[in-house]
Amino acid sequence: MRIFTKKSFAFKNNSGDSVVTRPLDFADVPDWVANDLIFTWGVADGDITVTESPKQEKAAGKAASK
Repeated sequence: MRIFTKKSFAFKNNSGDSVVTRPLDFADVPDWVANDLIFTWGVADGDITVTESPKQEKAAGKAASK
C-alpha cells in the first residue's frame, strides 16, 4: 500500500514488525498497517492519504504544499 503522510508516524503489529514514515513524504507500507489504530486515526484526521494511482499521488502532494 502506498500512502502520503503529513506527519511522521510509527506503525507496529503484533509480530513486532514496525514501519516509520517521514513527514510530507510518500511511503510504501505493508498491508497490515491498515489494521493499526494510529493509521485509522491518521486517515480520519486527514494526516494520511492512501494513494492508489499516480493521479492520487499528485493530488496528495499538491494538497500538502498548500
